[in-house]
Amino acid sequence: MDTGTQAAATQQPKVVPGPIALPVNAIYTNGFKAGLTSGDVFVVLERNGTDLAVLNMSYTTAKTLAQALEALIQGLEITSKQKIMTAEYIGQLLASPPPPPPNPGPTPP
Repeated sequence: MDTGTQAAATQQPKVVPGPIALPVNAIYTNGFKAGLTSGDVFVVLERNGTDLAVLNMSYTTAKTLAQALEALIQGLEITSKQKIMTAEYIGQLLASPPPPPPNPGPTPP
């Protein structure tokens, strides 16, 4: 691997805001299912449990996308000093019984 290729391979993904070629479909998703085949990766986008669209991509594109998303979220967490909760974590919180209310002490006679 030459030094130019090596340098490009070790750089963090960058998101450069810019114009989007219109028309383009905009999809809001609040869930997903992901899987892979022998040749590619697929992501089923969901909204409120209903399948909306399927994204198919190469392994390379999927890994690059995962790295870019991770970098974006880590940047937000560092800037906001707040950890972003995952859907799995929130599901565990909701499945746990709530803590008992504080004991106010004995009731006076």
